[in-house]
Amino acid sequence: MDEADPFAPLPGAQDGGGKPPTAADPPAGRGEAFAAILPAPAPLPDAIRHHRLGKPAAVWRYHDAAGALLFAVCRFKTEAGKEVLPFTFGRRGKREGWQWAAPPVLRPLFRLDALAARPAAPVVVTEGEKAAEAAAALFPEHVAITSPSGAKAAAKADWSALRGRVVIVWPDNDTEGAAYAAEVARLARTAGARRVGVVGVPGSWPAKWDLADAPPPDVTADRLRAMVAAAAAEPVKPPTLPPGFTMQRDGVFLAADDEDKPPVHVCGPLEVIAGTHDGEGEDWGALLRWRDDDGRTHEWAMPRALLAGDCAEVRARLLRGGLFISTARRAREGLATYLMRSRPAARVRIVARLGWLETPAGRVFVLPRETIGFAGSEPVRLQTERPEVLPPVAAAGTLDDWRASVAAHSAGNSRLVLAVSAAFAAPLLGLIGAEGGGVHFRGASSKGKSAALVAAGSVWGGGGVRGWLQRWRATDNGLEALAAAHCDMLLTLDEMGEVDPRAVGAIAYMLANGSGKARAQRDGGGRRSAEWRVLFLSSGEVGIADKMAEAGTRLRAAAGMAVRVVDLPADAGAGIGVFEALHDAPDGRAFADRMKADAGRCYGTAGPEFLRRILADPGAAAAAVAEFRRVFLAAHVPKGADGQVARVAGRFAIIAAGGELARVLGILPWPESEAVWAAARCFVDWRRSRGGDGPAEFEAGIAQVRAFLERNAEGRFRLLGSDEAGETATGAERVYLAGFRRPAPSGDGTEFFILPETWKAEVATGFDAGALAREMVARGYLRADPGDGKPACRCSLPGRPKGARAYHILPAIFADG
Repeated sequence: MDEADPFAPLPGAQDGGGKPPTAADPPAGRGEAFAAILPAPAPLPDAIRHHRLGKPAAVWRYHDAAGALLFAVCRFKTEAGKEVLPFTFGRRGKREGWQWAAPPVLRPLFRLDALAARPAAPVVVTEGEKAAEAAAALFPEHVAITSPSGAKAAAKADWSALRGRVVIVWPDNDTEGAAYAAEVARLARTAGARRVGVVGVPGSWPAKWDLADAPPPDVTADRLRAMVAAAAAEPVKPPTLPPGFTMQRDGVFLAADDEDKPPVHVCGPLEVIAGTHDGEGEDWGALLRWRDDDGRTHEWAMPRALLAGDCAEVRARLLRGGLFISTARRAREGLATYLMRSRPAARVRIVARLGWLETPAGRVFVLPRETIGFAGSEPVRLQTERPEVLPPVAAAGTLDDWRASVAAHSAGNSRLVLAVSAAFAAPLLGLIGAEGGGVHFRGASSKGKSAALVAAGSVWGGGGVRGWLQRWRATDNGLEALAAAHCDMLLTLDEMGEVDPRAVGAIAYMLANGSGKARAQRDGGGRRSAEWRVLFLSSGEVGIADKMAEAGTRLRAAAGMAVRVVDLPADAGAGIGVFEALHDAPDGRAFADRMKADAGRCYGTAGPEFLRRILADPGAAAAAVAEFRRVFLAAHVPKGADGQVARVAGRFAIIAAGGELARVLGILPWPESEAVWAAARCFVDWRRSRGGDGPAEFEAGIAQVRAFLERNAEGRFRLLGSDEAGETATGAERVYLAGFRRPAPSGDGTEFFILPETWKAEVATGFDAGALAREMVARGYLRADPGDGKPACRCSLPGRPKGARAYHILPAIFADG
């Protein structure tokens, strides 16, 4: 792989549209994985030919809701009848262009753009594109659609566009057609269609007849339209309700104990549309659906465990969603009974955590209101007892709006590019099995740190007062809930200064390690700890180590913490705080305000679309990210650097990979290697602020030795050859001798001789005193004994026996500091 273009094998590498295949072309890259690029970046070739089947008899184009070309389906005439093949733009091996390959699931519907353009029109679903085109001509007041890949692949299509629509399914007149119609009707109901009907085709009509064929004798177009109208007019089959309950126009009613009394109005219309479970026979619940007073549809995967008490949490959640609930005692009890005894036939698999999930059908990504990817016959939904802690995964504006504002204005700013790249890198942790961690922007206030976090958060969502931004100030339980709610997504924490300095270290470890505290249940048994995998960005005026020092104790930031949370100077060195390029803004404050305003106007479109494009071929994306990381480490980790430096470089590499992959997949408008430049620049700045490429323990230990000498040089070190007292005689001013000092023989600086017990008890406290001394010898800060090479050398010091040892500190320790 070329180091200048480490994502070259990924789908979306921009090297043109490729030449159209001809009859002489064999299938390119047979045996290699195909990665679709959607929407297609090049138009469909004028002359399409298959190496075996020749020129297609018909070509049907599939578009997204906005009308952008996605892929095509080609129909060929063969001796056996026909053959239908998908034609998709993508990459297989080194070849990129239009190829004979299928797009990823879930696949869009045929004529999806027409469906989106007419949101109030009823829908006719046929089997096959040819029949859909015929239906469009026969029933112009309807929108005619179908699903790709044939009658047996209905579940591989995305039917979510049918939510709230009136849907009529017209089956082909054969067994396969009936099965397809039944499956489409089920999928349409699951997607939230308002009404679903199936046309009853008379058995006397010709076998395999469909709407693209000539009508049977004496069957007119008016009769076909009447059959569609009859299917649409069929009453909706009421759901199977528990005994004693009825569903009326105003909602759910419970029969009174006394036949002479009217039924009790329990609540507004509330459907139990599916039973939910975790796939292992646990965590059963119910998927509920209702509408609020403004007609918006709400769905909630309710854990049945919430029905164990007085159901107050259930009623509160439904009331927040706009459902009417009676306050009468009989009605409250009836609601619990209704929810407990409803047993719908449909099943939905539930998960308690957002992020990546492996299903029998492949990998999917669970978000609060949707699951991206194909999960098979059982849809996957999030089920939580605390929906209020879910992140604000919401969208405003279009992806193009976000690209032209937040993304474009981040370019040229190393910290902004790093932050936005981190937002895309967050789901890559689970894709390649990398550890969690964070980057902390440290610097003075009003320098643009919050703007960087806001820009990054807009990748995933926003809205409200603070958008995606969270605050450090929270309890342990609260931060655990926040971390779990942001699993495999970016977490942004503003203002570290608000957190208790005694707790900041433990919180940082907890966030990076991906697990909460172990807690006991009421019965004494262990409660399952919260788990997550998160990449987080943080900001504050001081770093973690300095924040911990505010506690006034001997709390010290360990090296492991410095690896898990990268402490990065926020100031980019251009004199305008975090920024280096203001993109026509008059100053840094105006630029930050504009960035925040843009992120408040356009958000939540880039992250989900990034996931959809990754899921076109997650294996190829994971392999490319892993290779990119290897190349980045080889290029940017200095030879001989400590393993801690390499681990931090790995964090920067994944962040850069997120930005570059988003660029290659058409999400980010940045120039090539913009994310690589930003990550490399920030990595260099981190190394510089760290003080070197050695182990962090040694850097911190040497800094502590240097500070001890600076603080006590005059008061606790007796000048050799003088009559200075080593300690005062009495009282609170008693000063104990730490050692001796003298001018260096070279005349440049001062040498110190530290007594062994003082070295261990005070100077090197908190560190491995012996290892620190050996490291200082290696760096030329400490003179070893010329006889045996030990760090403590034999010295002739006043009042000490001959051959006594001391640590001989050289002036070089201050020169390097």
